[in-house]
Amino acid sequence: MTLSVLVLLTGIGAFYWYDDFPLVGRIAMVVGGLAVAAGLVWFSWYGREFWQFAQASRIELRKVVWPSRDETCRVRLRHCDGVVFLGTRLGSHLADPVHDRPVCLTKSERLCPCDGM
Repeated sequence: MTLSVLVLLTGIGAFYWYDDFPLVGRIAMVVGGLAVAAGLVWFSWYGREFWQFAQASRIELRKVVWPSRDETCRVRLRHCDGVVFLGTRLGSHLADPVHDRPVCLTKSERLCPCDGM
């Protein structure tokens, strides 16, 4: 793993070290370093473990039951309704600049504690 990082950093360093080379050659140095580093990782223990993890993840993703477009739209609208409702309820308790007290949207004493002020 350390060797692959060093190879990658060498490719990037070569890009800046050989600044008089044509740009295509310098990019080829970075891509070559990346390819060699990827090959070293691929054949290492970490690479094999990562490949097994990726395969297991794909299997688990196939098991997931994704919501349909209709379900997603309905849930999104419910969330937006809830945000608007909570925004108006919480916003109603901001100080009223005319009366210098909180404003309530409802007159119920049970729901609105600001009537007694």
